[in-house]
Amino acid sequence: MRGQMNEPRLPLSVWSLALAMGVGMSGATIAVRVGAEFGAVLSGTKALATYPTGFQVIAVMFGGLIFSRLMAKFGRKPILMVGLSFGVLSGSVGILAAFFQQYWILFPAHLCLGLYLSSIALLRFTAADQVTGALSANALSLTLFGGVLAAFVGPGFVFAANIISPAQYYGVSYGFIGLVALIVWLLIYFTPIKKNSETLESEQEIEIPQYMTYNYIVGVITGAVGYCVMALLMTGAALHMQDMNLNDGAHAGHFGPNVRTFAIMWHVVAMFAPMLILPRIASFMGLKRLMVMGAALLVVACGIGLLPSSPSQMFVALIILGFGWAATYGPGGIVVKQEVPDAARFAAQGRNEFTVSFFTGIGTIGAGPALAYLGWEAMNLAALVLVIALLPLLFFLRLSSGGDAIHVTKS
Repeated sequence: MRGQMNEPRLPLSVWSLALAMGVGMSGATIAVRVGAEFGAVLSGTKALATYPTGFQVIAVMFGGLIFSRLMAKFGRKPILMVGLSFGVLSGSVGILAAFFQQYWILFPAHLCLGLYLSSIALLRFTAADQVTGALSANALSLTLFGGVLAAFVGPGFVFAANIISPAQYYGVSYGFIGLVALIVWLLIYFTPIKKNSETLESEQEIEIPQYMTYNYIVGVITGAVGYCVMALLMTGAALHMQDMNLNDGAHAGHFGPNVRTFAIMWHVVAMFAPMLILPRIASFMGLKRLMVMGAALLVVACGIGLLPSSPSQMFVALIILGFGWAATYGPGGIVVKQEVPDAARFAAQGRNEFTVSFFTGIGTIGAGPALAYLGWEAMNLAALVLVIALLPLLFFLRLSSGGDAIHVTKS
């Protein structure tokens, strides 16, 4: 009994960071739901629909790399405050794009949103830094689990935008992105971030070859491939359902705005809900088997996408896609956290975010042109090939006992 009472627990700051990530990711779910659609409306073609959101991913890519390096010098909290402020700016610029009905204004709006989201992504590593040892995996997973809030808060705001002003549906949605960012900024401002492990002196940093091991590289690539496939098919699904709603004779009118929002909502739930028990699953079956299972789930999602499209088929594919993302991206981040020496964590995490965002950018930017020129089934086939190419890398993965099984403590 006494031993149970003395078990270490996650500090309040980790729970606050998890809440911040959950609320903060709502900006991303709003953008996923309306960004590509609004791009198609303003540009007049699906082929150009995803280019503004492509700018967003490029900003995430370089933002994660730059912000992580600045955190090594100035500490996590000051840089988080700067990065999160871009979300407020993104919402304001998005409102201008809707007000003036100008496609090009979406580019700076999503550029700012990407910088904001790169800071949101680094919250999971910030949470892991608040604790030591086995609790770090719990902290990282809990923070990602906070994303379940995004599944409800983001679509909830989209529903509200449609009620508040159907005529200015997109403008109000971008306004909610700015509101979400402001809430997260205030939450982080009042959250105590551990200072004694924030900064690193330059002479303490470890050279790149000392942490660029096979395990680290495969951990990064696994998360990157999982995110790429998820971004490609999730972005494409929103556009595909919109197209079927308008043009498909069998399903015309079956994929209205609320149906599309509902589908994305449960997809996001499937992405983040498993994160709460991810360390326990990893402790039971090992990180390597968990990543292989994630890849297998992505294969199943792609296979379902090759079948004739229907409402039920789209819902099932998106839910399995979310589970597959969770079982690749989550364990990939844990491997990066565990394989890298503490003194090199900022550089290693920055390179991880850069690589993941690069792959995500390929999926996000490519979704619109691929859907316009190749079709939904071809997109799923391309994603299937990418996942199959990952499997040999996972086969040769050799994790130590500390990396292949997570020792879970109560949180």
